[in-house]
Amino acid sequence: MFADIKRQVIEKIKSSPMFTIQLDESTDVASISQLMVFARYVHRETIEKEFLFCSLLTETTTAADVMILVSDFFSKEHLDWGKLIGVCTDGALAMLGCRAGFAQLVKEKNPLVVSTHCFIHRQAVAAKTLAKGLQEHLSSVIKVVNFIKGSALQTHLFHKLCKDIAAVHSSLLFHTKVRWLSKGNMLLRFFNLRAEVNEFLKTHNKPKLLPSMQVEGFHQCLAYLVDIFGLINEVNTKMQGRDRNVLNVT
Repeated sequence: MFADIKRQVIEKIKSSPMFTIQLDESTDVASISQLMVFARYVHRETIEKEFLFCSLLTETTTAADVMILVSDFFSKEHLDWGKLIGVCTDGALAMLGCRAGFAQLVKEKNPLVVSTHCFIHRQAVAAKTLAKGLQEHLSSVIKVVNFIKGSALQTHLFHKLCKDIAAVHSSLLFHTKVRWLSKGNMLLRFFNLRAEVNEFLKTHNKPKLLPSMQVEGFHQCLAYLVDIFGLINEVNTKMQGRDRNVLNVT
């Protein structure tokens, strides 16, 4: 079934007057770099998007390594670089460089290719350029979450505290850079449990963590961070999904 689906996709790409590819390089839970490639092409007057292939980046993850995998796939399936009109990249900086990145290597194959970077990911990258004060408060929140979620005992005790006082939630959430929405979810849960977290830190006498939550303006900044990341999450969610950006070709 896999081979048949792959054959159909390749045939559609070959019959299309033009096509584009989108690449995403990310590290999975086993710390292995995965390169995923998607293709958009014209089929029966409609733009379709399909998964093209996935391959492991076993050693380094430079633009040259990515180019080797893509070139090998194009050669094996006899895909025409001349029909490639666009490349959208995402992930490591090695794929983004205008001089030596993957997009530039593709332009050596076809100078007319238009290169872009995933605009959803740019929303996540923009969140890293926070003002110093907001960044410090965000770091404080992460440290508190790591302390409570870092051990089974602390997690259990916090869960019991939340249950005893009938809190809205009974646990905090971790976040990871790989999951773009997770930081916003983590901040919102922390904001909803801020009183419970404050009581928990007082009970466990954490002199290094408690003062960071008692700084003047901390709760206002926390609410502001929740709003910022909440809006980013909303934009990211709206931009994703099948057929969100598919137009009929006339």
